[in-house]
Amino acid sequence: MTNRSAPPSSVIPVLRYPDIVAVAAWLKTAFGFRERLRIGGNHRIQMHASGGHLVLHQADIEPSRSVSIMIRTDRIDELFETAVSHGAVALQAPQTHMFGERQCTLQDPFGQVWNFTQTVEDVDPASWGGEAIEL
Repeated sequence: MTNRSAPPSSVIPVLRYPDIVAVAAWLKTAFGFRERLRIGGNHRIQMHASGGHLVLHQADIEPSRSVSIMIRTDRIDELFETAVSHGAVALQAPQTHMFGERQCTLQDPFGQVWNFTQTVEDVDPASWGGEAIEL
């Protein structure tokens, strides 16, 4: 069953920020995310993020620095450059890893850490020391 009031993703990160309107605007400009739904005026904002979704939640606390979010993209280098040009802090520039993913890490101007990943090759996990349990 689907519900037009809820994102259709099976995992939905909820990120707390003191000003979600500013964060949503920045995420749209820097990462290319799109707003899906606003709830309670500006209490919560649902967003499309590549093939998934996330929720921004209005809170009077700083975001947790112990949590990061990974978003799949098909344009990692362009996204990285755009985000940095809009004030993101580059924690790790795009780098291709032996497991077939090109990844970067950015911190938004509001303190949240974001990891982006782009598949560049189909790699057998056993070739780099991984152990496939249930693919």
